[in-house]
Amino acid sequence: MKQLLFFAGLLCSLGLQAQVTGISVETYAVHDGSIDGLGGFTTYHVYANTTNSSDFVSAVYGDSENPMGITMDGDIFNSTPGFLYGSEINPAFFAAFPALEYDSWMTIGMMSALDAGVLGNIGLDGAMTDFTNTGSFYVDDPIGGSWYNTMPCDPLVTPDCINDYPQFGGADNKVLLAQITTNGSFSGVFNLQVFNGGDQSLNEYVNGLGFSTDPNAIFGCMDPAASNYDPTATNDDYSCVLPCTLELVVESVTSPTCSGDNDGSLVITATGAQGSDDYYLGEDDEQPSNFGNFNNLLAGTYYVMVEDNAGCQSSQYVEIPEVADVTVTASLSQAMTCNNTNDAIISVEGAGGDGNLQYYFAGDDPSTMTPNTEFPSLSAGNYTVIAVDGNGCSGSSVATQVSNPPAINVYVTGFSDASCANIADGQIVVSATGGAAPSTLNFEIDGELYNSSPIYIAAGTFTVNAVDVNGCTGTADGEVVIGPDAIEVNGSASAVACTDEENGSISWAPTGGAEGFEVVVGDSTLTGSSYDGLGVGFYTIEVTDANGCEATEIVEVLNAEPIVASTEVTNALCYGGDEGEVVITATGGTGAFQYSDDGNDFSNDNTFDDLQAGNYTFYAQDENGCIVGASAEVEEPAEMVVTGIVSSSDILWGEGFIDASVTGGTPDYSYEWTGPNI
Repeated sequence: MKQLLFFAGLLCSLGLQAQVTGISVETYAVHDGSIDGLGGFTTYHVYANTTNSSDFVSAVYGDSENPMGITMDGDIFNSTPGFLYGSEINPAFFAAFPALEYDSWMTIGMMSALDAGVLGNIGLDGAMTDFTNTGSFYVDDPIGGSWYNTMPCDPLVTPDCINDYPQFGGADNKVLLAQITTNGSFSGVFNLQVFNGGDQSLNEYVNGLGFSTDPNAIFGCMDPAASNYDPTATNDDYSCVLPCTLELVVESVTSPTCSGDNDGSLVITATGAQGSDDYYLGEDDEQPSNFGNFNNLLAGTYYVMVEDNAGCQSSQYVEIPEVADVTVTASLSQAMTCNNTNDAIISVEGAGGDGNLQYYFAGDDPSTMTPNTEFPSLSAGNYTVIAVDGNGCSGSSVATQVSNPPAINVYVTGFSDASCANIADGQIVVSATGGAAPSTLNFEIDGELYNSSPIYIAAGTFTVNAVDVNGCTGTADGEVVIGPDAIEVNGSASAVACTDEENGSISWAPTGGAEGFEVVVGDSTLTGSSYDGLGVGFYTIEVTDANGCEATEIVEVLNAEPIVASTEVTNALCYGGDEGEVVITATGGTGAFQYSDDGNDFSNDNTFDDLQAGNYTFYAQDENGCIVGASAEVEEPAEMVVTGIVSSSDILWGEGFIDASVTGGTPDYSYEWTGPNI
């Protein structure tokens, strides 16, 4: 006969008549040691007690608002391999493993895999590990955990369905929730979801149901600091309401990625919460969140509040900062200088966003973006600059126009000759269009600028250009010829024939101007084409044409280069001999030289020989007949004189001698002797 240990649970009414009256603990088996490992252990069954046989227990659960748990004083029994839930057990193994029948596990009605129903679980991995190891567990996190069954009889609950599924109260109005085998005692608190009469629309949550192996257990708040402290309680039912110590903590504030985006976020937590804590965003928020993670927010000020299970509240206003708009301004820092030069420059200034801005032109590939704030080498067109920050936020500038200056066109509409070639009274009438606005175009001829038309200019052949403020140019078609032709004197001079003579001449052959030239040299008006008998010097030839236009040219009558003659002498070999020789050479003058020893007869031979000692003058003559003399002295040795001293002693004996002395001639000497017996 089962010993019934029943304990009334604390019911949390939801406005429905409670269909679960409590949780009871019954002794299922007291072990005497006949099964190995179970000596001294007792197996208990924990039941939900229902009012009606058709009441259906759907789930056993716990969370931060309604914690559940078991506290064990003693050892829990689990065989090998062991199971966590009654629906996992196969009775076929009991014969081989008899202790397996008395494992400790959780369930809703089912004692084996043969019973009808499908038992699921969620969020209990850690709790079941604790239960397996110690017999105790506690579930109080916001997500919570549960084991549960789904309603098998839908939409009608029939007697057969009630009899087939042990999740219904059945004939004894009891639904098995756990089998626990221990050598000590335990107590706990479960929370149940029940379908009253099997009707899912009559869903009831029955919270804070206490149970214990101690028939005298009294469940209540055991904390003296709590407002609902029960001094008679022997077991904690997790219902204590303590003085409020709840404080809201702002963990993080994240601004939206870009201005106007709604991807900002707030993360808030709480300290000092009693039981569950619910988080609210906005003063009118009626949908609390188990977690203080609020996403998809615009920038602004938000009211946030946390409330715990004891009704304590903490709130504050939190600002999500606005991200500054990405702004960009573009300006034309350099216009195109000339037509089609494509050298415009746009400068940009950006601000806002995260400050890490890059830029590119609208219509270009975004991969071309750059942190550079100048865009050079631009052609004509409209340019809109896109600025992008590190988060991809963007802004755009007002379009900046780059204009192509019109090409410079130059038109010569008339011209007239100058009065004289060197007088700037000729005219070129010119106009021009285009160029960089609004500057006035200047005209350019041979590097000289003119700011108006007509252009007064001397005679010549000219290319007419127009130049704008940027130095861009345009050129008129063809060349402009302004007459008359310049007077060219075409003067020349002939040098004097010989140095410092006055037989030089000058000549002229004027061209250009108007026919009928008058030529003046010095004070003389000349009618021919030359002027002779001139000495060395400079002469100015002045030519005046029939129109009175003048031209001058200075010519120089050069001096003939002086003739410099020199001689090289070879002396006579002997006194009175004619072996002497003179070689004359000359430099300067004009052309080749001829030579003479008398100044009259000249030849190409410059060597004069067979000369005796004496002083001579030789002559050199150039091609102009200019003659210069050069002196030369041919020398000879002194006359050679031999003197001797004759010895007078011992002549008879052949021992006499002559001592000879030689002067004159050219040493060294050689001797030849003649005489008796020599």
